[in-house]
Amino acid sequence: MVDPNSLNEEDIRELQNDPLFSEIMTKIMKERWSDQHLRSLDTMTLYLTVKSLMMSSAVADPERDMYLDRDRCSEIYQKVKEDFENEEVSDDLIETYKKNLRPLKDQAEKWKTDLRKEIFGKKYEEIEELRVSDRKDKEEAINRIEEDHQHSRNEELWDEIDEIESKISHISQFPYSVEQIKEDPPTANGDPNHFLKHCAVRIYKPNLYSQLYVHEAEYEDYPLKWVPAPVCEDRLAYGAFKQGEMPEAVITGRVNSEGYLDELLSDVEIVPPFRQRTDLIEEVVANYRDERYASVINLILPQIEFLMWKYAAHLDSNRNVDILIDADYTDPWELNIREEDDMKLVNIDGDPLEEYPIRDLVQQTALREHLNPDIVQYFVNELFEERNPILHGNLSDYHTELEAAKKILFFEHILSQLIDSIGDHYTERAKEMDEFDEIDVPMEYMTADE
Repeated sequence: MVDPNSLNEEDIRELQNDPLFSEIMTKIMKERWSDQHLRSLDTMTLYLTVKSLMMSSAVADPERDMYLDRDRCSEIYQKVKEDFENEEVSDDLIETYKKNLRPLKDQAEKWKTDLRKEIFGKKYEEIEELRVSDRKDKEEAINRIEEDHQHSRNEELWDEIDEIESKISHISQFPYSVEQIKEDPPTANGDPNHFLKHCAVRIYKPNLYSQLYVHEAEYEDYPLKWVPAPVCEDRLAYGAFKQGEMPEAVITGRVNSEGYLDELLSDVEIVPPFRQRTDLIEEVVANYRDERYASVINLILPQIEFLMWKYAAHLDSNRNVDILIDADYTDPWELNIREEDDMKLVNIDGDPLEEYPIRDLVQQTALREHLNPDIVQYFVNELFEERNPILHGNLSDYHTELEAAKKILFFEHILSQLIDSIGDHYTERAKEMDEFDEIDVPMEYMTADE
Protein backbone atom coordinates (compact mmCIF):
# COMPACT_ATOMS: atom_id res chain seq x y z
CA MET A 1 0.00 0.00 0.00
CA VAL A 2 1.22 3.47 -0.86
CA ASP A 3 2.42 5.54 2.12
CA PRO A 4 0.18 8.66 2.12
CA ASN A 5 3.04 10.69 3.58
CA SER A 6 5.14 10.03 0.48
CA LEU A 7 2.61 11.68 -1.87
CA ASN A 8 3.33 15.19 -3.14
CA GLU A 9 0.70 17.68 -4.29
CA GLU A 10 0.94 16.55 -7.91
CA ASP A 11 0.40 12.91 -6.88
CA ILE A 12 -2.63 13.92 -4.82
CA ARG A 13 -4.14 15.91 -7.70
CA GLU A 14 -3.61 12.96 -10.04
CA LEU A 15 -5.29 10.62 -7.56
CA GLN A 16 -8.24 12.95 -7.10
CA ASN A 17 -8.79 13.01 -10.86
CA ASP A 18 -8.50 9.23 -11.21
CA PRO A 19 -11.95 7.64 -11.84
CA LEU A 20 -11.02 4.44 -9.98
CA PHE A 21 -9.80 6.37 -6.93
CA SER A 22 -13.01 8.41 -6.97
CA GLU A 23 -15.12 5.24 -7.18
CA ILE A 24 -13.24 3.60 -4.29
CA MET A 25 -13.51 6.70 -2.10
CA THR A 26 -17.25 6.95 -2.80
CA LYS A 27 -17.69 3.32 -1.80
CA ILE A 28 -15.68 3.80 1.39
CA MET A 29 -17.61 6.95 2.30
CA LYS A 30 -20.94 5.19 1.78
CA GLU A 31 -19.81 2.30 3.95
CA ARG A 32 -18.72 4.67 6.68
CA TRP A 33 -22.00 6.62 6.34
CA SER A 34 -23.89 3.37 6.87
CA ASP A 35 -21.82 2.59 9.96
CA GLN A 36 -22.45 6.05 11.40
CA HIS A 37 -26.08 6.69 10.57
CA LEU A 38 -28.02 3.51 9.75
CA ARG A 39 -27.22 2.02 13.14
CA SER A 40 -28.67 5.09 14.80
CA LEU A 41 -32.03 4.67 13.06
CA ASP A 42 -34.94 3.16 14.92
CA THR A 43 -35.22 -0.55 14.03
CA MET A 44 -38.86 -0.31 13.00
CA THR A 45 -38.20 2.77 10.83
CA LEU A 46 -35.38 0.95 9.05
CA TYR A 47 -37.52 -2.18 8.63
CA LEU A 48 -40.41 -0.24 7.09
CA THR A 49 -38.07 1.65 4.76
CA VAL A 50 -36.54 -1.57 3.46
CA LYS A 51 -39.98 -3.16 3.14
CA SER A 52 -41.21 -0.17 1.14
CA LEU A 53 -38.20 -0.37 -1.18
CA MET A 54 -38.78 -4.08 -1.77
CA MET A 55 -42.44 -3.53 -2.64
CA SER A 56 -41.47 -0.71 -5.04
CA SER A 57 -38.98 -2.99 -6.80
CA ALA A 58 -41.64 -5.69 -7.20
CA VAL A 59 -44.36 -3.39 -8.57
CA ALA A 60 -43.59 -0.08 -10.27
CA ASP A 61 -45.79 2.91 -9.46
CA PRO A 62 -47.64 3.00 -12.83
CA GLU A 63 -48.68 -0.65 -12.49
CA ARG A 64 -49.60 -0.14 -8.83
CA ASP A 65 -51.80 2.83 -9.74
CA MET A 66 -53.46 0.84 -12.54
CA TYR A 67 -54.70 -1.68 -9.98
CA LEU A 68 -55.74 1.06 -7.56
CA ASP A 69 -58.10 2.35 -10.27
CA ARG A 70 -60.07 -0.90 -10.05
CA ASP A 71 -63.11 -0.68 -7.82
CA ARG A 72 -62.28 -3.61 -5.53
CA CYS A 73 -58.66 -2.55 -5.06
CA SER A 74 -59.78 1.03 -4.43
CA GLU A 75 -62.12 -0.23 -1.68
CA ILE A 76 -59.23 -2.13 -0.09
CA TYR A 77 -57.09 1.00 -0.23
CA GLN A 78 -59.72 3.00 1.64
CA LYS A 79 -59.83 0.33 4.35
CA VAL A 80 -56.02 0.33 4.58
CA LYS A 81 -56.09 4.09 5.16
CA GLU A 82 -58.72 3.60 7.87
CA ASP A 83 -56.48 1.00 9.53
CA PHE A 84 -53.59 3.44 9.66
CA GLU A 85 -55.82 6.22 10.96
CA ASN A 86 -57.34 4.01 13.68
CA GLU A 87 -54.09 2.15 14.44
CA GLU A 88 -55.68 -1.26 14.03
CA VAL A 89 -55.59 -4.13 11.54
CA SER A 90 -58.96 -4.97 10.01
CA ASP A 91 -60.07 -8.60 10.36
CA ASP A 92 -61.93 -8.17 7.07
CA LEU A 93 -58.71 -7.24 5.25
CA ILE A 94 -56.86 -10.17 6.83
CA GLU A 95 -59.54 -12.57 5.56
CA THR A 96 -59.45 -10.93 2.11
CA TYR A 97 -55.69 -11.39 2.02
CA LYS A 98 -55.90 -15.06 3.03
CA LYS A 99 -58.51 -15.67 0.33
CA ASN A 100 -56.43 -13.97 -2.38
CA LEU A 101 -53.29 -15.75 -1.20
CA ARG A 102 -54.81 -19.25 -1.31
CA PRO A 103 -54.33 -19.94 -5.07
CA LEU A 104 -50.70 -18.86 -4.79
CA LYS A 105 -50.04 -21.16 -1.83
CA ASP A 106 -51.78 -24.05 -3.59
CA GLN A 107 -49.63 -23.53 -6.68
CA ALA A 108 -46.48 -23.41 -4.53
CA GLU A 109 -47.45 -26.70 -2.88
CA LYS A 110 -47.90 -28.29 -6.30
CA TRP A 111 -44.43 -27.12 -7.39
CA LYS A 112 -42.91 -28.51 -4.19
CA THR A 113 -44.71 -31.85 -4.73
CA ASP A 114 -43.41 -32.08 -8.30
CA LEU A 115 -39.87 -31.34 -7.12
CA ARG A 116 -40.08 -33.93 -4.33
CA LYS A 117 -41.34 -36.52 -6.84
CA GLU A 118 -38.33 -35.75 -9.01
CA ILE A 119 -35.99 -36.13 -6.03
CA PHE A 120 -37.45 -39.33 -4.54
CA GLY A 121 -38.73 -41.10 -7.62
CA LYS A 122 -40.52 -44.33 -6.62
CA LYS A 123 -39.74 -43.64 -2.97
CA TYR A 124 -42.12 -40.65 -3.01
CA GLU A 125 -45.22 -42.85 -2.73
CA GLU A 126 -43.60 -44.76 0.12
CA ILE A 127 -42.99 -41.50 2.01
CA GLU A 128 -46.62 -40.42 1.53
CA GLU A 129 -47.89 -43.78 2.76
CA LEU A 130 -45.66 -43.47 5.81
CA ARG A 131 -47.05 -40.01 6.59
CA VAL A 132 -50.62 -41.34 6.94
CA SER A 133 -49.62 -44.63 8.57
CA ASP A 134 -49.90 -45.58 12.26
CA ARG A 135 -46.26 -46.64 12.50
CA LYS A 136 -44.61 -45.26 15.61
CA ASP A 137 -41.26 -44.91 13.84
CA LYS A 138 -42.65 -43.24 10.72
CA GLU A 139 -40.76 -39.99 11.30
CA GLU A 140 -37.46 -41.87 11.62
CA ALA A 141 -38.27 -43.90 8.49
CA ILE A 142 -39.09 -40.77 6.48
CA ASN A 143 -35.91 -39.07 7.71
CA ARG A 144 -33.82 -42.06 6.59
CA ILE A 145 -35.28 -41.91 3.08
CA GLU A 146 -34.76 -38.15 2.88
CA GLU A 147 -31.17 -38.45 4.09
CA ASP A 148 -30.52 -41.03 1.36
CA HIS A 149 -31.62 -38.46 -1.23
CA GLN A 150 -29.61 -35.48 0.02
CA HIS A 151 -26.72 -36.13 -2.42
CA SER A 152 -25.28 -33.42 -4.63
CA ARG A 153 -27.24 -34.29 -7.78
CA ASN A 154 -30.42 -33.24 -5.96
CA GLU A 155 -28.90 -30.08 -4.48
CA GLU A 156 -30.51 -27.69 -6.97
CA LEU A 157 -33.93 -29.31 -6.46
CA TRP A 158 -33.68 -29.04 -2.66
CA ASP A 159 -32.53 -25.42 -3.04
CA GLU A 160 -35.57 -24.64 -5.18
CA ILE A 161 -37.89 -26.17 -2.58
CA ASP A 162 -36.22 -24.03 0.11
CA GLU A 163 -36.58 -20.94 -2.08
CA ILE A 164 -40.29 -21.57 -2.68
CA GLU A 165 -40.89 -22.12 1.05
CA SER A 166 -39.01 -18.94 1.91
CA LYS A 167 -41.04 -16.87 -0.57
CA ILE A 168 -44.34 -18.34 0.65
CA SER A 169 -43.36 -17.69 4.26
CA HIS A 170 -42.59 -14.07 3.39
CA ILE A 171 -45.71 -13.38 1.34
CA SER A 172 -47.95 -15.12 3.91
CA GLN A 173 -47.32 -12.32 6.36
CA PHE A 174 -49.98 -9.62 6.23
CA PRO A 175 -48.47 -6.42 4.76
CA TYR A 176 -48.52 -4.53 8.06
CA SER A 177 -48.98 -5.03 11.80
CA VAL A 178 -50.34 -2.88 14.63
CA GLU A 179 -46.75 -2.09 15.68
CA GLN A 180 -45.88 -0.92 12.18
CA ILE A 181 -49.04 1.19 11.86
CA LYS A 182 -47.97 3.24 14.88
CA GLU A 183 -44.87 4.41 12.98
CA ASP A 184 -44.93 7.08 10.28
CA PRO A 185 -45.11 5.15 6.98
CA PRO A 186 -42.21 5.71 4.54
CA THR A 187 -42.80 8.24 1.79
CA ALA A 188 -41.49 8.17 -1.78
CA ASN A 189 -41.48 10.83 -4.47
CA GLY A 190 -43.27 13.14 -2.05
CA ASP A 191 -46.21 10.75 -1.68
CA PRO A 192 -47.03 10.15 2.01
CA ASN A 193 -49.38 7.28 1.02
CA HIS A 194 -46.80 5.43 -1.05
CA PHE A 195 -46.48 2.57 1.44
CA LEU A 196 -50.24 2.33 2.02
CA LYS A 197 -50.94 2.07 -1.70
CA HIS A 198 -48.54 -0.83 -2.06
CA CYS A 199 -50.10 -2.54 0.96
CA ALA A 200 -53.52 -2.28 -0.70
CA VAL A 201 -52.32 -3.71 -4.01
CA ARG A 202 -50.49 -6.52 -2.21
CA ILE A 203 -53.72 -7.47 -0.39
CA TYR A 204 -55.63 -7.33 -3.68
CA LYS A 205 -53.06 -9.24 -5.77
CA PRO A 206 -50.36 -10.86 -3.59
CA ASN A 207 -48.73 -12.78 -6.44
CA LEU A 208 -47.29 -9.49 -7.80
CA TYR A 209 -45.06 -9.25 -4.72
CA SER A 210 -44.08 -12.91 -4.36
CA GLN A 211 -41.52 -13.42 -7.17
CA LEU A 212 -42.86 -16.98 -7.41
CA TYR A 213 -43.34 -16.65 -11.17
CA VAL A 214 -39.72 -17.77 -11.72
CA HIS A 215 -40.73 -21.29 -10.61
CA GLU A 216 -43.26 -21.70 -13.40
CA ALA A 217 -42.28 -24.31 -15.99
CA GLU A 218 -42.59 -21.73 -18.79
CA TYR A 219 -39.97 -19.51 -17.15
CA GLU A 220 -37.31 -22.09 -17.95
CA ASP A 221 -37.86 -21.33 -21.65
CA TYR A 222 -37.95 -17.55 -21.19
CA PRO A 223 -34.93 -16.39 -23.24
CA LEU A 224 -34.44 -13.07 -21.43
CA LYS A 225 -34.24 -14.31 -17.84
CA TRP A 226 -30.52 -13.52 -17.82
CA VAL A 227 -31.19 -9.81 -18.36
CA PRO A 228 -30.32 -7.80 -15.21
CA ALA A 229 -33.67 -6.01 -14.96
CA PRO A 230 -35.74 -4.88 -11.97
CA VAL A 231 -38.18 -7.53 -10.76
CA CYS A 232 -41.20 -5.52 -11.94
CA GLU A 233 -39.80 -5.27 -15.50
CA ASP A 234 -38.78 -8.92 -15.63
CA ARG A 235 -42.20 -10.10 -14.45
CA LEU A 236 -44.08 -7.97 -17.00
CA ALA A 237 -41.75 -8.98 -19.83
CA TYR A 238 -42.13 -12.64 -18.90
CA GLY A 239 -45.91 -12.17 -18.89
CA ALA A 240 -45.69 -10.80 -22.43
CA PHE A 241 -43.53 -13.77 -23.44
CA LYS A 242 -46.19 -16.19 -22.15
CA GLN A 243 -48.69 -14.39 -24.38
CA GLY A 244 -46.53 -15.15 -27.42
CA GLU A 245 -44.65 -11.85 -27.61
CA MET A 246 -40.89 -11.30 -27.53
CA PRO A 247 -40.47 -8.30 -25.19
CA GLU A 248 -37.34 -6.92 -26.85
CA ALA A 249 -37.87 -3.56 -25.16
CA VAL A 250 -36.54 -5.05 -21.91
CA ILE A 251 -33.13 -4.96 -23.58
CA THR A 252 -33.30 -2.28 -26.26
CA GLY A 253 -35.25 0.04 -23.98
CA ARG A 254 -32.53 -0.16 -21.35
CA VAL A 255 -29.67 0.46 -23.77
CA ASN A 256 -31.57 3.27 -25.52
CA SER A 257 -32.59 4.96 -22.27
CA GLU A 258 -31.24 8.45 -21.63
CA GLY A 259 -27.72 8.46 -20.24
CA TYR A 260 -27.16 4.69 -20.38
CA LEU A 261 -24.42 4.69 -23.03
CA ASP A 262 -22.76 7.79 -21.58
CA GLU A 263 -22.61 6.09 -18.18
CA LEU A 264 -21.09 3.02 -19.82
CA LEU A 265 -18.28 5.17 -21.25
CA SER A 266 -17.68 6.65 -17.80
CA ASP A 267 -17.53 3.19 -16.21
CA VAL A 268 -14.98 2.03 -18.76
CA GLU A 269 -12.61 4.75 -17.49
CA ILE A 270 -12.81 3.32 -13.96
CA VAL A 271 -11.25 -0.07 -14.78
CA PRO A 272 -7.51 0.39 -15.50
CA PRO A 273 -7.04 -2.14 -18.34
CA PHE A 274 -9.89 -0.56 -20.31
CA ARG A 275 -8.39 2.91 -20.26
CA GLN A 276 -6.23 1.89 -23.20
CA ARG A 277 -9.36 0.62 -24.93
CA THR A 278 -11.62 3.62 -24.41
CA ASP A 279 -11.55 4.39 -28.12
CA LEU A 280 -12.85 0.90 -28.90
CA ILE A 281 -15.82 1.25 -26.55
CA GLU A 282 -16.46 4.78 -27.87
CA GLU A 283 -16.59 3.27 -31.34
CA VAL A 284 -19.00 0.57 -30.12
CA VAL A 285 -21.29 3.28 -28.74
CA ALA A 286 -21.02 5.45 -31.87
CA ASN A 287 -21.79 2.48 -34.11
CA TYR A 288 -24.82 1.55 -32.01
CA ARG A 289 -26.17 5.11 -32.14
CA ASP A 290 -25.66 5.15 -35.91
CA GLU A 291 -27.37 1.71 -36.24
CA ARG A 292 -24.23 -0.07 -37.49
CA TYR A 293 -25.09 -3.16 -35.49
CA ALA A 294 -22.69 -5.60 -37.18
CA SER A 295 -19.80 -3.32 -36.26
CA VAL A 296 -21.06 -3.14 -32.67
CA ILE A 297 -21.10 -6.92 -32.32
CA ASN A 298 -17.78 -7.51 -34.09
CA LEU A 299 -16.06 -4.97 -31.84
CA ILE A 300 -17.59 -5.86 -28.50
CA LEU A 301 -17.30 -9.66 -28.56
CA PRO A 302 -13.48 -9.61 -28.07
CA GLN A 303 -13.90 -6.95 -25.36
CA ILE A 304 -16.33 -9.21 -23.50
CA GLU A 305 -13.77 -12.00 -23.53
CA PHE A 306 -11.04 -9.60 -22.38
CA LEU A 307 -13.32 -8.39 -19.57
CA MET A 308 -14.10 -11.92 -18.35
CA TRP A 309 -10.38 -12.71 -18.05
CA LYS A 310 -9.70 -9.48 -16.14
CA TYR A 311 -12.60 -10.20 -13.77
CA ALA A 312 -11.19 -13.68 -13.14
CA ALA A 313 -7.67 -12.32 -12.53
CA HIS A 314 -9.03 -9.71 -10.11
CA LEU A 315 -11.00 -12.33 -8.15
CA ASP A 316 -8.00 -14.64 -8.06
CA SER A 317 -5.49 -11.98 -6.98
CA ASN A 318 -7.57 -9.64 -4.81
CA ARG A 319 -10.54 -11.66 -3.55
CA ASN A 320 -8.85 -14.99 -2.71
CA VAL A 321 -10.88 -16.94 -5.25
CA ASP A 322 -8.94 -19.89 -6.71
CA ILE A 323 -9.30 -19.65 -10.48
CA LEU A 324 -5.76 -19.49 -11.93
CA ILE A 325 -2.59 -21.40 -11.01
CA ASP A 326 1.03 -21.09 -12.18
CA ALA A 327 0.38 -17.67 -13.71
CA ASP A 328 3.36 -15.36 -14.26
CA TYR A 329 1.65 -11.97 -14.01
CA THR A 330 2.23 -9.77 -10.97
CA ASP A 331 -0.65 -7.36 -11.58
CA PRO A 332 -4.08 -8.85 -12.44
CA TRP A 333 -4.70 -6.04 -14.91
CA GLU A 334 -1.64 -7.17 -16.89
CA LEU A 335 -2.82 -10.76 -17.47
CA ASN A 336 -2.31 -11.80 -21.09
CA ILE A 337 -3.21 -15.46 -21.57
CA ARG A 338 -1.12 -15.67 -24.76
CA GLU A 339 1.98 -14.91 -22.69
CA GLU A 340 1.14 -17.46 -19.98
CA ASP A 341 2.92 -20.70 -20.88
CA ASP A 342 2.32 -22.56 -17.62
CA MET A 343 -0.97 -21.08 -16.41
CA LYS A 344 -3.91 -23.41 -15.82
CA LEU A 345 -7.50 -22.91 -14.78
CA VAL A 346 -8.79 -24.54 -11.62
CA ASN A 347 -12.29 -25.95 -11.83
CA ILE A 348 -14.92 -25.57 -9.13
CA ASP A 349 -13.66 -28.73 -7.40
CA GLY A 350 -10.05 -27.52 -7.32
CA ASP A 351 -8.81 -29.71 -10.17
CA PRO A 352 -6.60 -28.14 -12.88
CA LEU A 353 -7.88 -27.87 -16.46
CA GLU A 354 -5.30 -28.51 -19.15
CA GLU A 355 -6.84 -26.02 -21.57
CA TYR A 356 -8.58 -22.77 -20.85
CA PRO A 357 -11.10 -21.66 -23.47
CA ILE A 358 -13.29 -18.80 -22.37
CA ARG A 359 -16.31 -21.12 -22.10
CA ASP A 360 -14.53 -23.24 -19.43
CA LEU A 361 -13.48 -20.12 -17.53
CA VAL A 362 -17.12 -19.08 -17.18
CA GLN A 363 -18.72 -22.50 -16.84
CA GLN A 364 -16.27 -24.59 -14.82
CA THR A 365 -14.29 -22.27 -12.53
CA ALA A 366 -15.24 -20.36 -9.37
CA LEU A 367 -15.87 -17.31 -11.58
CA ARG A 368 -19.35 -18.72 -12.14
CA GLU A 369 -20.10 -18.33 -8.42
CA HIS A 370 -19.68 -14.57 -8.85
CA LEU A 371 -22.14 -14.45 -11.75
CA ASN A 372 -25.88 -14.92 -11.84
CA PRO A 373 -26.59 -18.53 -12.98
CA ASP A 374 -28.77 -17.22 -15.81
CA ILE A 375 -25.88 -15.00 -16.96
CA VAL A 376 -23.63 -18.08 -17.08
CA GLN A 377 -26.26 -20.00 -19.03
CA TYR A 378 -26.70 -17.15 -21.53
CA PHE A 379 -22.93 -16.83 -22.02
CA VAL A 380 -22.35 -20.56 -22.53
CA ASN A 381 -25.44 -21.45 -24.54
CA GLU A 382 -25.96 -18.35 -26.66
CA LEU A 383 -23.25 -15.71 -26.60
CA PHE A 384 -20.32 -18.15 -26.83
CA GLU A 385 -22.06 -20.23 -29.49
CA GLU A 386 -22.44 -17.10 -31.64
CA ARG A 387 -18.90 -15.87 -31.08
CA ASN A 388 -16.91 -18.14 -33.39
CA PRO A 389 -19.39 -18.21 -36.30
CA ILE A 390 -19.57 -14.39 -36.23
CA LEU A 391 -15.86 -13.70 -35.88
CA HIS A 392 -14.94 -16.36 -38.46
CA GLY A 393 -17.41 -15.00 -41.00
CA ASN A 394 -19.81 -17.93 -40.97
CA LEU A 395 -22.89 -15.88 -40.04
CA SER A 396 -24.36 -13.03 -42.06
CA ASP A 397 -27.73 -12.35 -40.42
CA TYR A 398 -26.74 -11.56 -36.84
CA HIS A 399 -26.65 -7.76 -36.92
CA THR A 400 -29.99 -6.65 -35.47
CA GLU A 401 -30.57 -3.91 -32.93
CA LEU A 402 -31.64 -6.53 -30.37
CA GLU A 403 -28.50 -8.63 -30.76
CA ALA A 404 -26.25 -5.56 -30.56
CA ALA A 405 -28.10 -4.33 -27.46
CA LYS A 406 -27.77 -7.77 -25.82
CA LYS A 407 -23.99 -7.70 -26.14
CA ILE A 408 -23.75 -4.13 -24.83
CA LEU A 409 -26.01 -4.93 -21.87
CA PHE A 410 -24.02 -8.07 -21.04
CA PHE A 411 -20.73 -6.16 -21.22
CA GLU A 412 -22.07 -3.33 -19.04
CA HIS A 413 -23.42 -5.76 -16.43
CA ILE A 414 -20.15 -7.65 -16.04
CA LEU A 415 -18.20 -4.36 -15.99
CA SER A 416 -20.45 -3.07 -13.19
CA GLN A 417 -19.93 -6.27 -11.20
CA LEU A 418 -16.15 -5.92 -11.56
CA ILE A 419 -16.28 -2.28 -10.43
CA ASP A 420 -18.39 -3.27 -7.39
CA SER A 421 -15.95 -6.04 -6.53
CA ILE A 422 -12.97 -3.67 -6.76
CA GLY A 423 -14.78 -1.22 -4.48
CA ASP A 424 -15.60 -3.99 -2.00
CA HIS A 425 -11.96 -5.08 -1.95
CA TYR A 426 -10.63 -1.64 -1.04
CA THR A 427 -13.48 -0.93 1.35
CA GLU A 428 -12.66 -4.10 3.29
CA ARG A 429 -9.01 -3.07 3.42
CA ALA A 430 -9.98 0.42 4.58
CA LYS A 431 -12.16 -1.00 7.37
CA GLU A 432 -9.14 -2.88 8.70
CA MET A 433 -7.35 0.43 9.28
CA ASP A 434 -7.72 2.27 12.60
CA GLU A 435 -8.36 5.52 10.74
CA PHE A 436 -11.62 4.17 9.23
CA ASP A 437 -13.55 4.72 12.46
CA GLU A 438 -12.32 8.31 12.58
CA ILE A 439 -13.88 9.26 9.24
CA ASP A 440 -16.84 11.55 9.86
CA VAL A 441 -19.40 11.56 7.05
CA PRO A 442 -22.28 14.04 7.50
CA MET A 443 -25.85 12.74 7.27
CA GLU A 444 -26.39 14.98 4.22
CA TYR A 445 -23.69 13.10 2.28
CA MET A 446 -26.26 10.60 0.94
CA THR A 447 -29.17 11.79 -1.18
CA ALA A 448 -32.72 10.63 -0.57
CA ASP A 449 -32.60 8.40 -3.66
CA GLU A 450 -29.44 6.66 -2.50
